[in-house]
Amino acid sequence: MLEPTPLYGGNAEFLDALYEQYLRDPASVEERWRTYFTQLAPAEAAGAERAHSPIRAEIAQRAARTAGTPYAVSLDGAANANQAKVSRLIQVWINRGHLVASIDPLSLMPRPKPRVLELEYYHLTPADLDTEFYTGSRIEAVPKRLKLRDILAQLEYIY
Repeated sequence: MLEPTPLYGGNAEFLDALYEQYLRDPASVEERWRTYFTQLAPAEAAGAERAHSPIRAEIAQRAARTAGTPYAVSLDGAANANQAKVSRLIQVWINRGHLVASIDPLSLMPRPKPRVLELEYYHLTPADLDTEFYTGSRIEAVPKRLKLRDILAQLEYIY
């Protein structure tokens, strides 16, 4: 039969407070908790552990200082609409780019480009090719902003 345990999510705040109390003064907690907490951190690493509440308070202060800072530049209506179109174009390329992938080295099977991979499908024009858009990239290999021309070149290169 399983032994009951206080170590579950509902007791997280209690355990966190008890652990911080232990970190401040180990003698202030019951012997069984002192034994448990001592086993969590080996003696050689005991000095490395710090109370979490000051760290959480510092994070909250930093968040409050930057709360009013906008994350991205505000766009006008047309630019915002075009950004949405480009974001959708990128997503469709991610989902459908395999349809134009170069997998036939002898070119025996024609692979027409689906209309959903064309600029016109999104009501984007050649005039938009030199406009910079956010790429939505989360990796450093692809810049956060690129001209539409470069975004398309990247997508075509990948597929």
